[in-house]
Order: sequence, then structure tokens, then C-alpha cells
Amino acid sequence: MRILRMHLAGFTAATSLWHENNNSIVADEIDQIVLRMLPSTTSFLHTLEDLITNGWLYSSEVLFRSTLERLATISYLLTNRERGLLEWKSGWKMSSRPSLAKRLETLPTTSPSVMRIGVDPKNYQLAKEQLLALTPALNSAVHGDELSLLYTITHSKEGHDYYVYTNDLENPEYAKALALFAGFLVIFLTMVLDQHFTSYLGEI
Repeated sequence: MRILRMHLAGFTAATSLWHENNNSIVADEIDQIVLRMLPSTTSFLHTLEDLITNGWLYSSEVLFRSTLERLATISYLLTNRERGLLEWKSGWKMSSRPSLAKRLETLPTTSPSVMRIGVDPKNYQLAKEQLLALTPALNSAVHGDELSLLYTITHSKEGHDYYVYTNDLENPEYAKALALFAGFLVIFLTMVLDQHFTSYLGEI
């Protein structure tokens, strides 16, 4: 959780500065759309931290899915500006917008800042593949199907299974995994902005 908090603090500071510099002068429509999406996305990231810290693990997974979708949409729109703008202006309808997997494919595995600090892009490629692999399970969590019912089962010290319907403080590995992947969201979102808005986030 400490790493997640550090990433969130850095990301929030960077995007706040970016907003301050961009808010009144952005002319590009895709940039304007992304600017409008960032506050809710950042809010979700902070909420994820609170939920995980306080043991609301299943709720965290559901919110993680919504946050991941916003990240993927931001990346897709910035990568496919002309087509993305047409799809967005057509209502971003479920029947015509690109799938979540297709949007996730546009996530970068490097950026100008990543190249400067010497992080191997293979690490981010692996994280990207893991996010793609998680998508079916995340869809289950959101839609509440049969598979999702397993997520709220835990085990008592006496060896009995039971459903958790409040905060879950008995599954540290589940919490650790959620915190790790939430950290990936922050990193990828920062890389997306760093790649497409180098004049504002590059130095940071």
C-alpha cells in the first residue's frame, strides 16, 4: 500500500500541474475529452486505495474494473485521435466502441520518462499482459455471475467456508494483489500522459 500511495501522490501532483497549465488553452478536442476524464479517474484511484486499506476487497475489484476501463479509454483516444473522436462523438455506444481488450492494447510499455530512468519496458509489457488476462474475471465481478460468487468466500480458523459481506480483513494476499494492480493503473496512466503530453509531464 505504501508504494500505491507514493504513486498516487506523484500522479496527483503531476496531473494537477498539467490541469493548471492546460485548462484554459487546450484546443485539441481529444485533449479536452481526456482532461474531463482525468478528475473522475484520479478520484477512483484514491477511492481504491481507501477501499483496499479498509478491507473492502470485492468492492475494490468492481471499482478496479471501472478505473481500468477509463484508463484504457484515455489511452485509446490519445492513440487513435481521429477515429476515437468520431466514435466518441457518435455516443461511444457499446455496440460500436472498441472492446476493453482492444483499448488496453494501446497502453504504452515505455515513455520518455521511463526511458530516462532506465526501466526495462519488458516489465511493463508483462504487467500489461496480466491486466489483459484479468479482464474476464473483472467482468465477472462487475456482472455478478457464478464465478464472481467465489470472490466473497473466505475460510475460518476452524476450517469452515463462509461468505464475507462486510470488510474482509482475513485475505491479505487478495489485498496485496489488488494494491499491486492498482499501482499498475497509476503507472500506466502516468505513462500514457507522459507519452502524449511530454511538454507538461516530461520534466516531472
